[in-house]
Amino acid sequence: MRQTLGLVTRLFAFCAFIIPSLSPAFDAETAGFTVRVGEVNSGYQTFGFFVLPEEALKIEARATSEAVDAYELTGGSEANATRIAANQWEWKAPVKPGLYPLTVTQKESGESMTLNLFVLVPLKTAAKGSLNGYRIGKYPAAKPGYDLPKGFIEVTRANEDTLVSPHFRVKQFLCKQSGGYPKYVVLREKLVQKLELLLDGVNRRGHAVNSFHIMSGYRTPHYNHAIGNVKYSRHQWGDAADILLDEIPHARTKEQVRAMDAARFSQIVDETPAGLQNAGLVGGVGKYKANKAHGVFVHVDVRGQDARWGH
Repeated sequence: MRQTLGLVTRLFAFCAFIIPSLSPAFDAETAGFTVRVGEVNSGYQTFGFFVLPEEALKIEARATSEAVDAYELTGGSEANATRIAANQWEWKAPVKPGLYPLTVTQKESGESMTLNLFVLVPLKTAAKGSLNGYRIGKYPAAKPGYDLPKGFIEVTRANEDTLVSPHFRVKQFLCKQSGGYPKYVVLREKLVQKLELLLDGVNRRGHAVNSFHIMSGYRTPHYNHAIGNVKYSRHQWGDAADILLDEIPHARTKEQVRAMDAARFSQIVDETPAGLQNAGLVGGVGKYKANKAHGVFVHVDVRGQDARWGH
Protein backbone atom coordinates (compact mmCIF):
# COMPACT_ATOMS: atom_id res chain seq x y z
CA MET A 1 0.00 0.00 0.00
CA ARG A 2 2.79 2.43 0.91
CA GLN A 3 4.48 1.77 -2.43
CA THR A 4 1.23 2.41 -4.31
CA LEU A 5 0.52 5.66 -2.47
CA GLY A 6 4.11 6.75 -2.96
CA LEU A 7 3.76 6.18 -6.70
CA VAL A 8 0.60 8.27 -6.80
CA THR A 9 2.33 11.10 -4.94
CA ARG A 10 5.14 11.04 -7.53
CA LEU A 11 2.62 11.02 -10.37
CA PHE A 12 0.94 14.16 -9.11
CA ALA A 13 4.34 15.81 -8.70
CA PHE A 14 5.71 14.90 -12.14
CA CYS A 15 4.63 18.10 -13.88
CA ALA A 16 6.43 20.22 -11.29
CA PHE A 17 9.56 18.19 -11.98
CA ILE A 18 9.63 18.37 -15.78
CA ILE A 19 8.09 21.81 -16.40
CA PRO A 20 9.56 25.03 -14.95
CA SER A 21 6.62 27.38 -14.37
CA LEU A 22 2.89 27.02 -13.86
CA SER A 23 0.45 29.43 -15.48
CA PRO A 24 -0.65 31.67 -12.56
CA ALA A 25 -4.33 31.32 -13.49
CA PHE A 26 -4.31 27.52 -13.20
CA ASP A 27 -4.85 25.55 -10.01
CA ALA A 28 -4.36 21.78 -10.22
CA GLU A 29 -6.62 21.45 -7.13
CA THR A 30 -4.79 18.60 -5.49
CA ALA A 31 -5.32 17.74 -1.84
CA GLY A 32 -2.70 17.28 0.85
CA PHE A 33 -3.55 13.59 1.06
CA THR A 34 -4.63 10.73 -1.18
CA VAL A 35 -7.70 8.52 -1.11
CA ARG A 36 -7.88 5.01 -2.49
CA VAL A 37 -11.33 3.84 -3.59
CA GLY A 38 -11.27 0.21 -4.62
CA GLU A 39 -8.28 -0.05 -6.96
CA VAL A 40 -8.12 3.67 -7.85
CA ASN A 41 -6.00 6.29 -6.09
CA SER A 42 -6.74 10.01 -6.26
CA GLY A 43 -5.04 13.07 -4.84
CA TYR A 44 -7.52 15.58 -6.32
CA GLN A 45 -9.94 17.66 -4.28
CA THR A 46 -12.77 16.25 -6.42
CA PHE A 47 -12.81 12.96 -8.29
CA GLY A 48 -15.33 10.56 -9.79
CA PHE A 49 -15.40 6.80 -9.23
CA PHE A 50 -17.57 4.29 -11.07
CA VAL A 51 -19.06 1.26 -9.31
CA LEU A 52 -21.72 -1.39 -9.85
CA PRO A 53 -24.91 -1.63 -7.77
CA GLU A 54 -24.29 -3.32 -4.39
CA GLU A 55 -20.53 -3.41 -5.04
CA ALA A 56 -18.51 -3.25 -1.81
CA LEU A 57 -15.63 -0.77 -1.96
CA LYS A 58 -12.79 -0.19 0.45
CA ILE A 59 -12.09 3.52 0.97
CA GLU A 60 -8.78 4.52 2.57
CA ALA A 61 -7.35 7.99 3.25
CA ARG A 62 -3.60 8.41 3.68
CA ALA A 63 -0.82 10.99 3.70
CA THR A 64 2.93 10.70 4.23
CA SER A 65 2.63 10.93 8.02
CA GLU A 66 -0.65 10.86 9.90
CA ALA A 67 -1.99 10.50 13.39
CA VAL A 68 -4.22 7.50 13.98
CA ASP A 69 -7.83 8.13 12.96
CA ALA A 70 -6.99 11.43 11.21
CA TYR A 71 -9.96 11.41 8.77
CA GLU A 72 -13.72 11.20 8.75
CA LEU A 73 -16.12 10.12 6.01
CA THR A 74 -19.44 11.94 5.60
CA GLY A 75 -22.16 12.34 3.00
CA GLY A 76 -25.74 11.57 2.10
CA SER A 77 -25.07 7.85 1.87
CA GLU A 78 -22.59 7.44 4.73
CA ALA A 79 -25.09 5.00 6.27
CA ASN A 80 -23.75 2.53 3.68
CA ALA A 81 -20.21 2.95 5.05
CA THR A 82 -18.73 0.83 7.82
CA ARG A 83 -15.48 1.83 9.52
CA ILE A 84 -13.11 -1.13 9.31
CA ALA A 85 -9.93 0.53 10.65
CA ALA A 86 -8.47 3.96 11.33
CA ASN A 87 -9.00 6.05 8.18
CA GLN A 88 -10.56 3.07 6.37
CA TRP A 89 -14.17 2.26 5.50
CA GLU A 90 -16.12 -0.23 3.48
CA TRP A 91 -18.88 1.37 1.42
CA LYS A 92 -21.61 -0.67 -0.19
CA ALA A 93 -23.09 0.88 -3.31
CA PRO A 94 -26.88 1.29 -3.37
CA VAL A 95 -29.02 -0.81 -5.68
CA LYS A 96 -30.28 2.21 -7.60
CA PRO A 97 -27.90 3.70 -10.20
CA GLY A 98 -27.08 7.37 -9.74
CA LEU A 99 -24.70 9.84 -8.10
CA TYR A 100 -23.77 9.34 -4.44
CA PRO A 101 -21.20 11.93 -3.27
CA LEU A 102 -19.14 11.39 -0.13
CA THR A 103 -16.63 13.67 1.57
CA VAL A 104 -13.36 12.69 3.23
CA THR A 105 -12.11 15.35 5.66
CA GLN A 106 -8.76 15.64 7.37
CA LYS A 107 -9.80 16.43 10.93
CA GLU A 108 -6.88 18.63 11.98
CA SER A 109 -6.66 20.87 8.89
CA GLY A 110 -10.28 20.71 7.77
CA GLU A 111 -9.12 19.99 4.21
CA SER A 112 -11.60 17.82 2.35
CA MET A 113 -11.93 15.71 -0.78
CA THR A 114 -15.21 15.07 -2.61
CA LEU A 115 -15.74 11.54 -3.90
CA ASN A 116 -18.38 11.58 -6.64
CA LEU A 117 -19.45 7.95 -6.63
CA PHE A 118 -21.45 7.00 -9.72
CA VAL A 119 -23.40 3.76 -9.39
CA LEU A 120 -23.56 2.35 -12.91
CA VAL A 121 -26.31 0.81 -14.97
CA PRO A 122 -24.93 -2.72 -15.60
CA LEU A 123 -24.05 -3.58 -19.19
CA LYS A 124 -26.48 -6.51 -19.20
CA THR A 125 -29.33 -4.01 -18.72
CA ALA A 126 -28.87 -2.78 -22.29
CA ALA A 127 -31.46 -5.18 -23.73
CA LYS A 128 -31.38 -5.45 -27.51
CA GLY A 129 -28.74 -2.75 -27.77
CA SER A 130 -30.54 0.17 -26.11
CA LEU A 131 -31.22 1.76 -22.72
CA ASN A 132 -34.38 3.80 -22.18
CA GLY A 133 -34.52 4.47 -25.91
CA TYR A 134 -30.83 5.47 -26.12
CA ARG A 135 -29.01 3.40 -28.75
CA ILE A 136 -25.99 1.52 -27.41
CA GLY A 137 -25.46 -1.13 -30.07
CA LYS A 138 -23.53 -4.35 -29.61
CA TYR A 139 -20.00 -4.55 -28.30
CA PRO A 140 -17.55 -6.66 -30.30
CA ALA A 141 -16.40 -9.91 -28.71
CA ALA A 142 -14.11 -9.47 -25.72
CA LYS A 143 -10.41 -10.10 -26.25
CA PRO A 144 -7.21 -9.28 -24.31
CA GLY A 145 -7.19 -5.55 -23.54
CA TYR A 146 -10.83 -5.21 -24.60
CA ASP A 147 -12.92 -6.65 -21.79
CA LEU A 148 -16.56 -5.65 -21.91
CA PRO A 149 -17.26 -2.50 -19.85
CA LYS A 150 -19.01 -3.24 -16.57
CA GLY A 151 -21.68 -0.60 -17.01
CA PHE A 152 -22.81 2.91 -17.93
CA ILE A 153 -23.09 6.23 -16.13
CA GLU A 154 -26.67 7.41 -16.54
CA VAL A 155 -26.42 11.09 -17.49
CA THR A 156 -29.36 13.45 -16.97
CA ARG A 157 -29.88 17.19 -17.15
CA ALA A 158 -29.55 17.20 -13.37
CA ASN A 159 -26.13 15.51 -13.16
CA GLU A 160 -24.40 16.25 -16.49
CA ASP A 161 -22.34 19.08 -14.96
CA THR A 162 -21.00 16.86 -12.17
CA LEU A 163 -17.22 17.02 -11.87
CA VAL A 164 -15.32 13.80 -12.47
CA SER A 165 -12.13 15.71 -11.60
CA PRO A 166 -11.32 19.36 -10.85
CA HIS A 167 -11.36 20.42 -14.53
CA PHE A 168 -13.58 17.91 -16.33
CA ARG A 169 -17.32 17.26 -16.19
CA VAL A 170 -19.19 14.12 -17.11
CA LYS A 171 -20.98 15.83 -20.01
CA GLN A 172 -17.65 16.45 -21.78
CA PHE A 173 -17.33 12.71 -22.44
CA LEU A 174 -20.81 12.09 -23.86
CA CYS A 175 -21.16 10.38 -27.22
CA LYS A 176 -21.96 12.78 -30.08
CA GLN A 177 -24.91 10.72 -31.31
CA SER A 178 -28.37 12.26 -31.31
CA GLY A 179 -30.89 11.40 -28.63
CA GLY A 180 -32.52 12.87 -25.58
CA TYR A 181 -31.94 12.29 -21.88
CA PRO A 182 -31.07 10.11 -20.15
CA LYS A 183 -27.85 9.47 -22.04
CA TYR A 184 -25.30 6.80 -21.18
CA VAL A 185 -21.53 6.95 -21.07
CA VAL A 186 -18.62 4.64 -20.26
CA LEU A 187 -15.67 6.36 -18.61
CA ARG A 188 -12.53 5.08 -16.91
CA GLU A 189 -10.92 6.88 -13.99
CA LYS A 190 -7.44 6.45 -15.48
CA LEU A 191 -8.34 8.49 -18.56
CA VAL A 192 -9.53 11.36 -16.37
CA GLN A 193 -6.32 11.21 -14.33
CA LYS A 194 -4.22 11.34 -17.47
CA LEU A 195 -6.14 14.33 -18.85
CA GLU A 196 -5.62 16.22 -15.57
CA LEU A 197 -1.88 15.53 -15.66
CA LEU A 198 -1.64 16.68 -19.29
CA LEU A 199 -3.68 19.80 -18.57
CA ASP A 200 -1.29 20.65 -15.76
CA GLY A 201 1.63 20.12 -18.14
CA VAL A 202 0.18 22.43 -20.79
CA ASN A 203 -0.36 25.19 -18.23
CA ARG A 204 3.13 24.78 -16.80
CA ARG A 205 4.44 25.57 -20.27
CA GLY A 206 2.60 28.89 -20.16
CA HIS A 207 -0.44 27.97 -22.29
CA ALA A 208 -3.26 29.03 -19.97
CA VAL A 209 -6.35 26.88 -20.38
CA ASN A 210 -8.70 25.61 -17.67
CA SER A 211 -9.82 22.45 -19.48
CA PHE A 212 -9.56 20.75 -22.87
CA HIS A 213 -12.32 20.65 -25.43
CA ILE A 214 -13.04 16.95 -25.81
CA MET A 215 -14.02 16.64 -29.43
CA SER A 216 -14.76 12.94 -29.02
CA GLY A 217 -14.89 11.01 -25.76
CA TYR A 218 -17.11 7.97 -25.38
CA ARG A 219 -18.62 6.40 -28.49
CA THR A 220 -21.37 3.81 -28.30
CA PRO A 221 -20.78 0.80 -30.57
CA HIS A 222 -23.85 2.00 -32.50
CA TYR A 223 -22.32 5.43 -33.17
CA ASN A 224 -18.83 4.05 -33.75
CA HIS A 225 -20.21 1.80 -36.50
CA ALA A 226 -22.30 4.63 -37.97
CA ILE A 227 -19.23 6.85 -38.49
CA GLY A 228 -17.25 3.98 -40.02
CA ASN A 229 -14.61 3.79 -37.33
CA VAL A 230 -12.54 0.68 -36.58
CA LYS A 231 -14.35 -2.15 -34.81
CA TYR A 232 -12.19 -2.02 -31.67
CA SER A 233 -11.92 1.75 -31.24
CA ARG A 234 -10.77 2.55 -27.70
CA HIS A 235 -13.47 5.23 -27.46
CA GLN A 236 -16.07 2.49 -26.94
CA TRP A 237 -14.33 1.45 -23.72
CA GLY A 238 -14.31 4.94 -22.21
CA ASP A 239 -10.54 5.20 -22.05
CA ALA A 240 -9.83 7.47 -25.05
CA ALA A 241 -10.35 11.13 -25.92
CA ASP A 242 -9.72 13.31 -28.98
CA ILE A 243 -8.66 16.66 -27.59
CA LEU A 244 -8.75 20.12 -29.11
CA LEU A 245 -6.26 22.33 -27.35
CA ASP A 246 -8.84 24.94 -26.36
CA GLU A 247 -11.97 24.85 -24.24
CA ILE A 248 -13.78 26.71 -27.04
CA PRO A 249 -13.13 25.27 -30.52
CA HIS A 250 -11.64 27.64 -33.11
CA ALA A 251 -10.99 30.27 -30.42
CA ARG A 252 -7.33 30.83 -31.31
CA THR A 253 -5.62 32.62 -34.15
CA LYS A 254 -3.39 30.72 -36.58
CA GLU A 255 -0.35 32.15 -34.78
CA GLN A 256 -1.54 30.73 -31.47
CA VAL A 257 -2.20 27.35 -33.05
CA ARG A 258 1.36 27.29 -34.36
CA ALA A 259 2.63 28.14 -30.87
CA MET A 260 0.93 25.11 -29.36
CA ASP A 261 0.27 22.57 -32.08
CA ALA A 262 -0.34 18.85 -31.92
CA ALA A 263 3.37 18.06 -32.15
CA ARG A 264 4.10 20.13 -29.05
CA PHE A 265 1.22 18.62 -27.15
CA SER A 266 2.18 15.06 -28.05
CA GLN A 267 5.67 15.88 -26.78
CA ILE A 268 4.17 16.64 -23.38
CA VAL A 269 2.53 13.21 -23.46
CA ASP A 270 5.84 11.60 -24.38
CA GLU A 271 7.59 13.31 -21.46
CA THR A 272 5.37 11.52 -18.98
CA PRO A 273 7.67 9.57 -16.63
CA ALA A 274 8.10 5.83 -16.93
CA GLY A 275 6.36 5.41 -13.57
CA LEU A 276 3.02 6.05 -15.25
CA GLN A 277 3.26 2.62 -16.81
CA ASN A 278 2.98 1.08 -13.35
CA ALA A 279 -0.21 3.07 -12.79
CA GLY A 280 -1.69 2.02 -16.13
CA LEU A 281 -1.74 5.53 -17.62
CA VAL A 282 0.36 4.85 -20.71
CA GLY A 283 -1.38 4.42 -24.03
CA GLY A 284 -1.86 5.72 -27.53
CA VAL A 285 -0.99 9.18 -28.84
CA GLY A 286 -2.14 10.24 -32.29
CA LYS A 287 -1.64 13.65 -33.97
CA TYR A 288 -4.17 15.11 -36.38
CA LYS A 289 -3.89 18.28 -38.47
CA ALA A 290 -6.51 21.01 -38.65
CA ASN A 291 -9.09 21.07 -41.43
CA LYS A 292 -12.31 22.94 -42.20
CA ALA A 293 -14.24 20.88 -39.65
CA HIS A 294 -11.89 21.11 -36.67
CA GLY A 295 -8.63 22.50 -35.36
CA VAL A 296 -5.43 20.65 -34.49
CA PHE A 297 -6.17 17.82 -32.07
CA VAL A 298 -4.51 14.90 -30.34
CA HIS A 299 -5.90 11.46 -29.50
CA VAL A 300 -4.85 10.06 -26.11
CA ASP A 301 -5.85 6.84 -24.41
CA VAL A 302 -4.85 4.57 -21.54
CA ARG A 303 -4.76 1.21 -23.31
CA GLY A 304 -1.83 0.13 -21.13
CA GLN A 305 0.86 0.05 -23.83
CA ASP A 306 2.53 2.61 -26.06
CA ALA A 307 1.12 3.31 -29.51
CA ARG A 308 2.02 6.25 -31.79
CA TRP A 309 0.67 7.49 -35.12
CA GLY A 310 0.72 10.71 -37.11
CA HIS A 311 4.17 11.54 -35.70
